[in-house]
Amino acid sequence: MHARTVGPNPSIQIRLQSDLWSAVESFRRNEPDIPTRPEAVRRLVQRALDVTLDPAICTKGRVTAANYKGTQAEAAVLDGGRP
Repeated sequence: MHARTVGPNPSIQIRLQSDLWSAVESFRRNEPDIPTRPEAVRRLVQRALDVTLDPAICTKGRVTAANYKGTQAEAAVLDGGRP
C-alpha cells in the first residue's frame, strides 16, 4: 500500500485502550501480508480518511453504518474499538 515510512517524515506515538489495541491486532492479522503494527495503523487511518471524505458513505463528517462496506475490524476501529 505505502512505501516504508522512514527518514524525515513526522512521527507520532499513541496509547490505545486494550479494546482498541485488540481491534488493531485483529485487523492486522486479517490482512493478507500481516503488516507491522505501525503499517496497520497507517492503513486504518488512510481507510478512515477515505471513508469520511467520501460523500456517498459519509454525512456531515460521520460515517453512516448503512453505507459502510469495510471489514468488522475496520468498523470496530472506526467505532472507537467497540466490536
